Amino acid sequence: MKYAIGVDLGGTNIVTILMNEKGKIIARNKRTTEGWKGKNHVLKRMAEGIETVLENQRDKETKRQIVGIGIGTPGLVDFDKGIVYEAPNIPNWDNVHISRIYRKKFGIPVFLENDANSAALGEWWIGAGKGTRHMICLTLGTGIGGGIIIDGKVYHGANGYAGELGHIFLSFDGPKCGCGNPGCMEAYASAIGIIRRTKELLKKNKGSLIYKLVEGNLRKITPAIITQAAHKGDKLAIKIWKDTGYYLGCGIASYANIFNPEIVVLTGGMTGACSLLFKPMWKTVRKRAFKGAIKNLKILPGKIPDDAGAVGAAKTAFQRTM
Repeated sequence: MKYAIGVDLGGTNIVTILMNEKGKIIARNKRTTEGWKGKNHVLKRMAEGIETVLENQRDKETKRQIVGIGIGTPGLVDFDKGIVYEAPNIPNWDNVHISRIYRKKFGIPVFLENDANSAALGEWWIGAGKGTRHMICLTLGTGIGGGIIIDGKVYHGANGYAGELGHIFLSFDGPKCGCGNPGCMEAYASAIGIIRRTKELLKKNKGSLIYKLVEGNLRKITPAIITQAAHKGDKLAIKIWKDTGYYLGCGIASYANIFNPEIVVLTGGMTGACSLLFKPMWKTVRKRAFKGAIKNLKILPGKIPDDAGAVGAAKTAFQRTM
């Protein structure tokens, strides 16, 4: 039996797992990233997580059968050289030769993958996409990340930049996205976009339950608050999620026409609102996508949201060594 270590480096937490080649998690460790303390501290925290899952294995044969370490990291990644050029939320996290550093420390191969791609690969392997060949994964959070699985492998494109699914254009004169362009789907349907739209609507709808839940302090608005209000029947909150479903549906319809996936998996912090999103989202997909492209399409929430990134990172190590 072969094994691999998977590391999901997030802005808040680092999740490290040891998995076998059949997709079973043998050991798991979760620790805070503490990114504000800088690059070297984060590298130390990651190493500690790896050491912890290794220390839990008394069977020396298991350690000998570890084929490699996979790391899912935010930012711009050079997969061949094992370098992260830059990443948000971690100061000085640029031109970091992660693969070289950890290969020297642990004596086994180390492979990098973009964090959104890792989450997609994890959901494809043992999550909502298990058993499929072609899958799209959308990570709905502060922004919108994405991963494309074609024939069971992450599609990177010519230069490794494929999968920026949140930056498909919905409007050429829409709100400005964090990338600098106007009208990206992320500007409408990410947490930042939803909160922006909610604040604008509340100016004329102060009777909304949302306004009461945040006690008039609009800085307290979160997708969870909007979901809470919607489940209690607040019309404004319901409208916000209905509109969000429409925007996501526009994007998914385009992905269906271009990639013809078997399944679209939604992961991330906003999937708690899936019951509010799905009806308007599906209505839009059916209206805008070619019928043949969505004939057997499924859209489902992720099954392993807490571990998808680490699982996908471990799978990366398996795929690149076996």
